[in-house]
Amino acid sequence: PMPSEPAALVVFARLPIPGKVKTRLAKDVGDANAAEFYARMAERIFTVTSRCERTSSRTVFFSEGAEEDGIRRWLQGKRGTASDPRASSWTDIRLEPQAAGGDLGERMRRALDHALRHGGSDGGPCAKAVVIGTDIPSLDASHVDRAVKLLDAHDVVFGPAVDGGYYLLGVRDRGYTGGGGEGFDRGG
Repeated sequence: PMPSEPAALVVFARLPIPGKVKTRLAKDVGDANAAEFYARMAERIFTVTSRCERTSSRTVFFSEGAEEDGIRRWLQGKRGTASDPRASSWTDIRLEPQAAGGDLGERMRRALDHALRHGGSDGGPCAKAVVIGTDIPSLDASHVDRAVKLLDAHDVVFGPAVDGGYYLLGVRDRGYTGGGGEGFDRGG
């Protein structure tokens, strides 16, 4: 069999600003604790995905264009006063602002389109793309690698979540038209 082609990995994330992230959780634990929890979850995702063996690139799609400098500093390991030693595994992460407007499905479609066009290791096209968020405490590199491998035989793969939504969506370029995002808005 032919070797499996790698995929561009897209991570949807936002800057962990108190009052802007995990707002439902913040009602019970406070804005600062909710933001710290969000930051730790995202940092875990940045770290575990550095161990993926089947990805050609990793791109953080962040939600607000004004957050770019803050996201860049965060990925350099500078959050608060301490420097995060795990940031050495985050240096390859590319940054892209999410296109404004549209629901989650539409934003995912645009991110996947971008990843298929620019997610190759050289910044060129890529045959596969996988999108995840940051709220996946049990995610391991093997989950992403398995999804990429499954895209050899399937046009679309989902990582089903216990709440009925999904934690991962993968597509391959062949036959993927992007549509209008129908059916993508299943994030929990």
